[in-house]
Amino acid sequence: MWSKQAQLTALGAARPLRVAYLIDPANCPHELLDAIFREAYSRWGGRRTLIVPATPHGIDDRYGDWLWFFDADVIYSYVPLSDGAVAGMHEKYGLAHLKRHERLRGTSENDPGYYRPDLPIAAVSSLSIIPTMLTRTWGFVERTTNLKLLDKFWDKSESPFLEENFGFAARVSNPW
Repeated sequence: MWSKQAQLTALGAARPLRVAYLIDPANCPHELLDAIFREAYSRWGGRRTLIVPATPHGIDDRYGDWLWFFDADVIYSYVPLSDGAVAGMHEKYGLAHLKRHERLRGTSENDPGYYRPDLPIAAVSSLSIIPTMLTRTWGFVERTTNLKLLDKFWDKSESPFLEENFGFAARVSNPW
């Protein structure tokens, strides 16, 4: 006779996109790091981004466990990895996406977009939380009614110190 099975429940939770960048510390111009930081700031201020030293033979052993616990959704490599390194990374980390950087068409090393990451997944901008901040109360605090974003200087000049440490909101909404 037919009987009803026990109820099954599946739970899920959305989480911010996690990206790990593989770089070669021996060949890493500051423009490359600037491009990585700019992209990372556009996703939750860079909190879900890991930069890992690597060679063509794979990642630095000191970072292996860290990368495993980080559980990256995307590993974006600026290092040309060997076939063995790629196979080993897929085996150890169960990667959803492993992408090697290819320069954008029409760019040269002198162009600021040369090192620009081209992630295989579109991430939600960190600015997307602003409507939520304005429409909800947060615990004992009343609803925010006068939200202000600090971005650049009053004369619209740019400071590398500010951008590298905090990012610019204008670059978050349009990083290039």
